[in-house]
Amino acid sequence: MMESSAERPPGAGLADHKADADRLAQLEGLAERLYSSSDAGERRQAQAALAPFSTNSECISQCQFILDHSTKPFALLLAGSSLLRLITQFWNAFTVDQTVDMRNYLLNWLATNCQKDLPPFVFAALIQVVCRMAKLGWLHASHQDIVTDIAKFLEYSLSHCILGLQLLTELVDEMNHAIQSETISQQRKTAVSFRDKALLHVFQISLNTLKQLIASSPSSSPPPAPHEKCMLQALTLSLKCLSFDYIGTCADESTEEFGSLQIPSSWRSTVEDSSILRLFFDILIKNKPPLASKCMEILVQLASCRRSLFSTEELRKAYLKCLCVSTSEIIVSHSQVLADKESYIHFCRLLVAMKANYQLQDLANVDEYGPWIRAVANFTVTSFDNWKWVGGATHYLVTLWARLTLSIPFMRGDLPTFLDTLVPQVTQAFIDTRMKAAGHAVDEDDIASFFEESAIAEQLHYIPTLCRHVYPATFSYLSSRLDPLLQTYREAVERLRQERITDQQFWKNLSVGEASIAWLIYVVGSVISGHITTMSSRDDQITIDGQLSARVFLILDTVTTRVASSVAVGAPVTPYIDLAIIYFFQQFRKAHIGQEAISRGIRILDPVSPSPQPQIYQAMSESIGSPTDQASVLTAMLQKIVSTLKLWARQTNVCDDALTLLHDLSSGYTTAKLLLQIDAAKSILTNHGNSEVFPFLDVPANSKLRTKFYITWGRMVFSEPNIDYFDQFMEPFDARFTHLSQHSNFRSEEVKRLGIGLARDLRGIVQSTYNKMAYNIVFDWIYPKYFGQVLRLLESLWDVPSCAVPVLRFTAEFVLNRTQRITFSPSVPNGIILFKESSKVIAIYGNRILACTDAVTDIYKDRYKGIGLCMDILYNGLTGDYTNFGVFRLYNDPSLTTAFQTVVKLILLFPLNELLAFKKISSKYFNLMEILYRNHIDLMVELDAAIFHALLSSMADGIANFDARVSSLAASAVDNVATFAFKESRKSTKSDAYKKFDAQIVKCGDLLVQLLRLLMSLIVFENAPNYWSLSRPVLSLLLNMEQAFNTYKQEIILAQPPELQGAVVAAFERLMDGVRPNLDNRNRDKFTQNLTLFRNDFRKWAVKPSSL
Repeated sequence: MMESSAERPPGAGLADHKADADRLAQLEGLAERLYSSSDAGERRQAQAALAPFSTNSECISQCQFILDHSTKPFALLLAGSSLLRLITQFWNAFTVDQTVDMRNYLLNWLATNCQKDLPPFVFAALIQVVCRMAKLGWLHASHQDIVTDIAKFLEYSLSHCILGLQLLTELVDEMNHAIQSETISQQRKTAVSFRDKALLHVFQISLNTLKQLIASSPSSSPPPAPHEKCMLQALTLSLKCLSFDYIGTCADESTEEFGSLQIPSSWRSTVEDSSILRLFFDILIKNKPPLASKCMEILVQLASCRRSLFSTEELRKAYLKCLCVSTSEIIVSHSQVLADKESYIHFCRLLVAMKANYQLQDLANVDEYGPWIRAVANFTVTSFDNWKWVGGATHYLVTLWARLTLSIPFMRGDLPTFLDTLVPQVTQAFIDTRMKAAGHAVDEDDIASFFEESAIAEQLHYIPTLCRHVYPATFSYLSSRLDPLLQTYREAVERLRQERITDQQFWKNLSVGEASIAWLIYVVGSVISGHITTMSSRDDQITIDGQLSARVFLILDTVTTRVASSVAVGAPVTPYIDLAIIYFFQQFRKAHIGQEAISRGIRILDPVSPSPQPQIYQAMSESIGSPTDQASVLTAMLQKIVSTLKLWARQTNVCDDALTLLHDLSSGYTTAKLLLQIDAAKSILTNHGNSEVFPFLDVPANSKLRTKFYITWGRMVFSEPNIDYFDQFMEPFDARFTHLSQHSNFRSEEVKRLGIGLARDLRGIVQSTYNKMAYNIVFDWIYPKYFGQVLRLLESLWDVPSCAVPVLRFTAEFVLNRTQRITFSPSVPNGIILFKESSKVIAIYGNRILACTDAVTDIYKDRYKGIGLCMDILYNGLTGDYTNFGVFRLYNDPSLTTAFQTVVKLILLFPLNELLAFKKISSKYFNLMEILYRNHIDLMVELDAAIFHALLSSMADGIANFDARVSSLAASAVDNVATFAFKESRKSTKSDAYKKFDAQIVKCGDLLVQLLRLLMSLIVFENAPNYWSLSRPVLSLLLNMEQAFNTYKQEIILAQPPELQGAVVAAFERLMDGVRPNLDNRNRDKFTQNLTLFRNDFRKWAVKPSSL
């Protein structure tokens, strides 16, 4: 244990270890190499030599020796970082008095050395140790005086004051975050206790320190550097206190949510007085960054204080008034504060926090609301005008105005909000700003970044709210911007169609115009997807939707002409208008297509037509000048999708968006029914395999999109009204299989191309079969007529991953019983046939891979991916519930055994740890092992003893995996093994499978014991997210190996300090209370409950043995 050097008698502490200068020099050299060497080999050697400093509690005394005698920064860092790990790991091995002595020793060391010229990382490491000890021991009263002890630092020199503030800052941060050895409940218990007993005191210390610093600082000149550093540290401490997780919400800071700050009621007298706001606003105005930006962050937190904290309505109103007045002053009179980018961003966040925490009604009730809202509007418009400098802060300003707009319906009384005038101004300024940004992106050749999907989504998020507030004004504005651009664009495209233009300015102007049009189409799409508001009549809003939509539909032919003419002559062209149109179509589909969307709209009864006509189509008809209905809109959409797939065949992202739109259109019952009644769709039914119609199918980069394309068309064909189109739809596939059968050389490039296409296309069609009827139709079409050619493809091209992998993926999908679609009549053998054919696929691919000794360039692509798919095929077949596997044994059919043995050989073809290093393969492997150990252990016990041992021992790696799903699967597999052993061992007549299993387990030695110890260690000493899953196999293992569990129990007991051993014994006795020696579900649940209580009690005071 640590003692102060001044208090230790001669020969005590580290003197007992006979440590001398040579040992110190050795440790200093190792630390120097560990932290500063540029040679990786040296660092590894130093790390190996210093390994005990991370695992051996006896090294704590050596850390003290370093602190007492060394002045080398890296040696001191080694001592600090080692103390942090060792004290955290072995905390329960120390008494409370010993930990208090250690803490006091470190505080004394910091106080003694704080004025020495040591790097900050030395103090940071030791400060963290002190605060970690305070956290771990906080629930003991002896550790709760640390705030008082640290406060003494503030009474001495400025260096001591800074150090004390750093200690308090780290203490608050440490209390607010869980460490690995803590459960969430333990962390919250500590955090709540610290919040109630010390946090307010710490916050008041920060406020008092700030006031003292302000009083002592010269008013006419900037504060000296140490004075400024102390003030910055005090501000940081205030921010940490206000950012504390008071109620355990564990908010993710990256979400930027502006919720209410749940400050405890005990803080009321400190916070509700608006003087606290004036304190930070004064510091903000009088200082430069980083003090100013830190103040702004604090003000964001203070603006978010829950409204119920205030004891009276007058105090709350005064507080809000102070916020409004102060923010207005900053905008109008102290704009220099916002010259700093970080301060500017936090000021925008402050405005959002004010609105997020207060209702518009509260803001409007403030006398200064009018000047404030106008100042904020001017600030917003000015910010938009300076969009290059503002950057991401634009998002906060848009969020502010959207939140203000959304609050209008909840206003009571006749208080003016001025938003009817200001919101359109802000909205128009924002849209204009983005148009300028689009033009600038063209000039800078950075248009791809501007139209990046996530950036566009962020910009459009609040557009519907803002634009639909005063919708007629928005319509007038958008029309005034869009109509001239569209007219100019039509003229430019017409000129392009008639002549070849080389004028560079023309092309630049055209690109800028296209970027602006694309942005406005995105805006229109976003606006029409918005909800109907109460600010104007429902009829008027739907009419405006139709008039805006008509403008987009009218430009479709012009865009297609532009792209087609440019592609024909090799002229420059970008896809962003097409992407914007696809986005618009998606939003139009959601709002106005389909039965649900139509029912939300206003129906206008046509006296001629017996069916009601949605009003939006009437408005579109008037704007377009021809009758428009849902069918004509779908026709236009489908034609645009087809032209996009044709003209942008080599742009994978464009094709993907177009196919997504087609897929979404086909998902609805109404639209799927209507689509196949359109002439364009009927043409596609028989020409979908024609590369001239869909050239994107022949682009290698689009090969994955083929599956998506056929999922969509398959979904439409398999919908109930369209099932009669199936034979017509499959005619191109019949032709391709016929063409394939005429080839004698299946290694030719043409066969490869055909094979890849067929495999991907058929996978899409099979994937679209969502019920029994559809699947049976496809099954009868492909088997037995064409499946032989699939096998021949794989047999010939197994070593070509680009072909073999799609064939394997198709097979895995073909045998997957998705939504119970594979249900055959009992009178047909189709289920058995299906598994037999999949077994052939595994055997064909597997046997050739096993026989191949050629080196490969990409092991994952050439081998591991195919092996993983073979595991998928076998797993899907075993879990499909459409095959009686007893039939294979009854009739000596080797299909099951062949598939199983082939997959096992493939798994063990490469080192298992290398194979499982790939996340996807690892998931497939443990999926398969779980089902094999659950339902087919008779196959597992037939394996060679070494293979059986390798597979079972791999479950330990799975259990310890960081992926909770993989870990749960491995634990379930172990439970299946132990359950089989327990149940079979109690039968009077032992089955052949059990006899072979018992022989295998004997050869495995203590493997099951190791698995039990691993599970107990993870459950008791780690914070496993899948705790319940890990607990399930413990009972089954324990019942099989009671003696081994007793040995483990004794090891745990003996590892504890003598004073704790009695409590540990009692905890182990309670573990089996009410648990009977069986494995029924109720008994398992009882054991899991006991294990949870055991774990919670055990972790409070027990020490983890070093052997675990």
